[in-house]
Amino acid sequence: MYNQTAEQLFNEYRNHTENLLRVITRIKDERPNGRCPATAASFWRAGMLAEIWGTVATTVSQNKVNYLEQWRTGK
Repeated sequence: MYNQTAEQLFNEYRNHTENLLRVITRIKDERPNGRCPATAASFWRAGMLAEIWGTVATTVSQNKVNYLEQWRTGK
């Protein structure tokens, strides 16, 4: 195991959140009335961790890069 920067952790959780969103979308397409509480909980957790690490990464960069804003705008 090695040390990761806040930016690396943000990117890791951002990618995980986006992957889980694709999974949830596929599940909802296949079963519109179906529920997937475990996947939804994982999605929420990954999204929250991405937000936390994005905030930390932005702070560490002394606000030179706003990681959450870039994610929101698709950059």
